[in-house]
Amino acid sequence: MKRLYVTIGISGTGKSTYLKKHFDERVIVSPDEIRKELLGDVSNQSDQVIVWATATKRIKDCLEKHGEAVLDATNVNAKYRHGFMTPFRSMKGVETVALVFTPNVNISKTRVKQDVEKGVDRAKVPVSVIEKQLKDFNNGYQAIFRQFDKVKIVEEAILLKNLLTEIRNEKQRIG
Repeated sequence: MKRLYVTIGISGTGKSTYLKKHFDERVIVSPDEIRKELLGDVSNQSDQVIVWATATKRIKDCLEKHGEAVLDATNVNAKYRHGFMTPFRSMKGVETVALVFTPNVNISKTRVKQDVEKGVDRAKVPVSVIEKQLKDFNNGYQAIFRQFDKVKIVEEAILLKNLLTEIRNEKQRIG
């Protein structure tokens, strides 16, 4: 069985970081990377049709070549997510898996701001957009369970890792 993983979460929730640790980079399809490649800037939102058509084609290619593909994007809007997922849900032998990153809007805003200040090559997402993403995420949350064959909530693993890192750092400070 082929498997399509789709991240769902607001900007700054750790989606890309998680994917880099858990998936082969050859199967990760990122509209941000496609924007950089085709439009010269990860933050350029001017030609979404071409970006998403390219993402769709690359996902199909990954499914055929590797048996899995991962879409690295926010995917918080249920209506847009449904439209994007329709061709994949009708493909025989493809299981769809949502990787849901539970949002913490304050952490997300801080991460995006810090990354931009450090010069990290990431989308420069304004605070107002992050807040809109949160609203879309909350409004479309229940639809996730209808739109995918399986749903995995990623928050617990991230929180546990962060907790262990904090404990280790505290022990190093004390000892």
